Amino acid sequence: MTQSATIPFDSGESILSLSESDIATFISEHRFAKTLGTVVGHLNYGLLFGSPEQQSMARRALEKLGFTDV
Repeated sequence: MTQSATIPFDSGESILSLSESDIATFISEHRFAKTLGTVVGHLNYGLLFGSPEQQSMARRALEKLGFTDV
């Protein structure tokens, strides 16, 4: 992915809209579908290369998923 690529931040918005009780289900479903790495990768990319708003959203989404050292 290049820096100019469009980043699907709707996944960050989707994660932030989840209730705390839905986080485990979200993680399980994405692990089963083998897409959790892709979701986290997009969030990491947004954290590193996104606009300040995208970086904030990515950081909050990663924290909500349990990645607290971001």
